[in-house]
Amino acid sequence: MAAFPLSSPSAGHVFRPTDEELVDFYLRNKINGNEDAVNGIPEVDLCKEEPWDVAAMSLIKANDDGWVFFCPIDRKYRTRATAEGYWKATGRDRLIEAVRGKRVIGVKKTLVFYTGHAPKGLRTNWVIYEYRATSEELDVTKPGQRSFVLYKLFKKYKKKIHRMQDDTFSISDHERTSGTTPAGVVSYKEESMGLNEMGEVVTKRQKLSLEDIESLTGRETDEVSNSSEEEPMEEMWSEETPSDPRPTISHHFSILHVLDLSYTEIKSLPQSISRLVALQKLYLRNCERLMQLPPEIGELTNLEVLDLEGTEILCLPKEIAKLVKLMCLKVSFYGYAIQTVIRRKVLPNLSRLNELIIDVTPYREWWDVKVEAIIDDLRSLKELRALKLYLPTAKLLEELKLIVPSLAIFRFTVGRCEEHFICRLPRDIEEEFNNKEKLEKGLMYVNGDRIPNEITKVFNHVNAFFLQCHWTANSLSEFGHENLNEVKFCLVMECNEFRTIIDSEQFYQGNDCRAKSEYFQDFDEAIVLGSLERLIVRYMKNMESIWKGPLGKGSMSSLKSLALHTCPNLTTLFTIDMLSNLINLEELIVEDCPKIDSLVSLKNSGSKSGLFLPSLKKISLLELPGLVSISSGLFIAQSSKSFLPWISPVQI
Repeated sequence: MAAFPLSSPSAGHVFRPTDEELVDFYLRNKINGNEDAVNGIPEVDLCKEEPWDVAAMSLIKANDDGWVFFCPIDRKYRTRATAEGYWKATGRDRLIEAVRGKRVIGVKKTLVFYTGHAPKGLRTNWVIYEYRATSEELDVTKPGQRSFVLYKLFKKYKKKIHRMQDDTFSISDHERTSGTTPAGVVSYKEESMGLNEMGEVVTKRQKLSLEDIESLTGRETDEVSNSSEEEPMEEMWSEETPSDPRPTISHHFSILHVLDLSYTEIKSLPQSISRLVALQKLYLRNCERLMQLPPEIGELTNLEVLDLEGTEILCLPKEIAKLVKLMCLKVSFYGYAIQTVIRRKVLPNLSRLNELIIDVTPYREWWDVKVEAIIDDLRSLKELRALKLYLPTAKLLEELKLIVPSLAIFRFTVGRCEEHFICRLPRDIEEEFNNKEKLEKGLMYVNGDRIPNEITKVFNHVNAFFLQCHWTANSLSEFGHENLNEVKFCLVMECNEFRTIIDSEQFYQGNDCRAKSEYFQDFDEAIVLGSLERLIVRYMKNMESIWKGPLGKGSMSSLKSLALHTCPNLTTLFTIDMLSNLINLEELIVEDCPKIDSLVSLKNSGSKSGLFLPSLKKISLLELPGLVSISSGLFIAQSSKSFLPWISPVQI
C-alpha cells in the first residue's frame, strides 16, 4: 500500500483513508517502528491532553473535520481519564476486515468525552474513533514493536440536528419538531409510538443525518432500522401544561401491555410511567445512558418482565419489591456502583421470579460483598429456574449448592475477571457459549490458580465449560475425567501451563495427583469427554498435544467440531487411536500452529487401514508454514466438501 508524505500532502490530495488503511498501513507501521511512513501523524497521550487541545496538535486534517493521531498504550491509558474529564465508550465495537482474505485485522470503538467525574459527568460534542490492531503479528511481542492505537478525533455540532435542543434522546427532553429541513440533513422526528391490535407499543425511531446517527448512537448506519411509514394510532406523550412543563405519558396508554424502548438514547423514565397500570413487559435493553429508575416503577404492579440488560443502572429502587407478579428480571450494573444495588429482602418479595440475570461490567471489588447478600436472598425464590451471576470466588458456588439442582438454565462466571484492552475471543464464539437454548448450563472459570472442590462439584450439572487464564493446571484432566462426561461445549483459552488437553495418565490419581500405572489396562474401558461435541482451543502458549497417554474407546466419539488457534508449540494433532474414535467429526480448523508438519502422527502406532474421519465435511488449515502432509498416507475425509488451505504445498 502506497501513501503520500503525510507532513506535506500535494495540492488536491485529501487525507481520507479507509478503516482498513488506517489499521493495516498507518497503525501497522507505527507499531513496527517504521516512523518514516507515518511521520505526519503525531503521537499524543490521551490521558494528558484535553480533546480541544489535541486538535491543534494535528499536522493533517481530514476533510470531514477530523484529526488523526497515535496514542501509546500503558496501564494508565485504560482509564481514558484526563484532568478535565474522561472518555466513555458507547455502542458496540465494530470489526475491521481486510478486503483480501476476508480476515479481521482490527476493531473500531466509538468514545464520547465527558467533563467532570463519573458517573455524573456532562456529555460533550467531542467524539473519537479508536482503531486497534488485532492481528497476531502486531501483538508487540516482536523486537522493535510498541503498543499504539490510532484515533480519529472530531467535534459534532448540535446545529447538524434539526430543531434539537441537545444531543440526547431522553424521554424527559422529548419534543416535537416542525418546519422545513435544512439541505443535507434528514429531519429529526419525534419517536412517536402507537398500539397494535395486541396492545403492544409500536415505536418510530428518530430520524437523523447518517453521520449523526453513527456518532451519537455509536452504531453503523446500516444497523439503525428505518422508521415505519404508518402513522401511529395516537401519540404516547401528552402535551405539556403550564403547571408541569415536562412531557408526560398520556392516560390513553393505560391499557398498554408491552413497551419496548430497547437501543434508544433515553437517560430517564418520567414519573408518569406509573400510568401504565396494565403494563406487563418493559424492555430497556442496551439503553446505555439509562442509569436510574424512578420510584414510580413500583406502581406497575402487573409487570411480569423487566429487561435492563446493557444499561448502566447504579441500583434498583426499593419500590421494585412491589412488583410481586414479576417473573423475569434482567439487569446490568455498571462498575462504579457504590451503593447497595439490590436492597435486602427485595428479591424474596418477588416470589414468582422465574428468571434472574445480573451482569456486572466491568468487574470490580465492590461486587464482592453485594453478591453475598444477593445469594442469601436467592434461597427463598422457590420458582427460580434460570440464573446468570458473576461469582468473584469459587466458595460462593458452595452457597448456591441448594439452588443449582433446581435450575434448568444457568451461567456462572467464577474468578477475578479483568477488563482486557483487546478481547481475544471472537464475538460469535462468545455468543455460542451464551446460547442458552443449545447449552442450558454453562460455567466460566477465569484467572484460577488451583482447582477448588466447588468447581468440580458443579461439573455434574454443566454442559458448557469455558476455562480462561488458569495459572497452574497442566490439562483438563486435573478437573477429574469423571466430571467432564456431561460437557458438550468446551473452550480453553490462554492457559499457558497446559501441555495437553487430556492427560490419561491422570485417570487414576494418587495423593500426589499422578497416575498409578497399574491401572492403565483399565483405561480402554473408560470414556472421557464422551458427550463433547465442540472443542475450541485458543492462544495456548505451551500446549504440545491434544491427548497424552492411552485413549479409551468412545472417548471424544461425539466430537463434531474441533478448532485450534495460535498454539505455537503444538506438534501432535491426531494419533491413529484418536482418528479411530472421531467418527462424528465434521469440522476441523487449525490456524497459526507453526510446528505442525502433519495432521496425523504415526509415531508408536501400529499399521491400521480403512477410512478415518468419515463424517468430515470442512477442513480449514491457515498459517501452518511447517505442514508437509495432511493424512500421512491414510485414507481420510471421504465426504469432505470444503477445503481451505493457506499454506505451502502439502501432500494429502
